[in-house]
Amino acid sequence: HTLKITVQEKELMGRIYISAMGQNAYFEKEGLVVEMSSEEIQGVPKITGMDVEQIVLGEKLPIKGNSVLKNLLSLTQVLKKYELAPKSIKYGVEGSYTLKYGKISVMLGQAEDFNEKVSRLSKILPKLEGKKGTLHLESWSENTTDITFEQSG
Repeated sequence: HTLKITVQEKELMGRIYISAMGQNAYFEKEGLVVEMSSEEIQGVPKITGMDVEQIVLGEKLPIKGNSVLKNLLSLTQVLKKYELAPKSIKYGVEGSYTLKYGKISVMLGQAEDFNEKVSRLSKILPKLEGKKGTLHLESWSENTTDITFEQSG
C-alpha cells in the first residue's frame, strides 16, 4: 500500500498585530488566519488602521465594514503579483491606503484601480531608491494620469 500526501502551504498575504495578545495574526489570500506568532516573518506586510476585535486561528479576519476585508485582500494579492510587498499597509481616513517602503510612503487612495496603480508603482519605485518622501497615486485614474513625488529631508 502507498499513501501519498500533498502539503500545500498557504501563502501569507499580511499580518495584523494584536497588542492585547502580543501576537501577529498572519492571513492568507481568502482572509483566513493561518498562523499566530509573536515573531515577525520577513516580507509579510504589517496591516495597521483596521478595526479588529477577536482574532481566531483558522477563521476569517473579523474586520468591520462590508468591503474593507475584500479590498484589503485585493490589494495584498496585487502587491504579491507584482512582488512589491511593502513593510506596512495603513488603512486610513475614508478607506484610503498608504504603503510604506523604507523611507518612501505611497499614497494609493481608496480601493479603486489597485491593479493599474500597483503596475505604475512597479515601474516608479526602483527609480526612487535612496530617496525619502511621498509618492502620490491617490488621484491617479485612466483619465487623470498625474503621479507626483514629494521629496522630503
